Amino acid sequence: MGKIIRGTEEWVETNLNFHRGCRNDCVYCYAKAIAIRFGTATPGSWKESVLAMPERFPKGKLVMMPSSHDIDMKNISHAIECLKRLLDNGNRVLIVTKPRAAAIGELISVLTSAPYSAKKDMVTFRLSISTADEVLLRRFEPDAPDFHERLMALRELKLAGLRAGVSAEPLLGGYDTIRDLYARVKPFLTDAIWVGKLNQGRQRIHMNTGGKFDEALIDQILNHQSDSEMLRLYESYRDDSLVRFKDSIINIVKGETSGRE
Repeated sequence: MGKIIRGTEEWVETNLNFHRGCRNDCVYCYAKAIAIRFGTATPGSWKESVLAMPERFPKGKLVMMPSSHDIDMKNISHAIECLKRLLDNGNRVLIVTKPRAAAIGELISVLTSAPYSAKKDMVTFRLSISTADEVLLRRFEPDAPDFHERLMALRELKLAGLRAGVSAEPLLGGYDTIRDLYARVKPFLTDAIWVGKLNQGRQRIHMNTGGKFDEALIDQILNHQSDSEMLRLYESYRDDSLVRFKDSIINIVKGETSGRE
């Protein structure tokens, strides 16, 4: 039996981060839950992120940057330094972010100016947008940019001639959520929209919030992600080349549900 591929392994060979903690403070964050579990953060301290530049940079790989925090104007200079180092080392780079307009503008400037404009095809942006519902975004991602700012960032990347798609993982809803979100982002996509469930949602949200979160709201999201709902979603978009599915949905299609919330 081969190795089970899930998470960021579906996208890249390795990850690179340059901060510990994240100001977005998303209640479902896997990195925050791990940090709390191992005692390196508390529910309240995670958003006070600190610089942690890598000592080594990979060469000739497909690298996701970042994977456990975000890019903002507090760390944009370090993000640009890391991006340049990765490109100079011959890596292809996947930038995953809940985009802030100013930070995206800085990255666009680097990738559309010499010498890095010659390497812009080695970079793909994957903007994290879990729903177009502003109310849900604010509840689950309290300090992240709103939907409009993220949508405009996707538009600016397309106008700049850069490859950019969307990560709708965790999906904050079900079939109707994707139908609405996809319609809003499709005009600006130059890469795929990836869709995945809210994995271990209740467990992570309880850990990240100290148990202080609306249980009914968690139930609402999870109820929209039943196997039947995910199969309906898959059947509706399986032939669309711009829609891709993460392991949490593919496993349902294969009849290999894991029982994870």
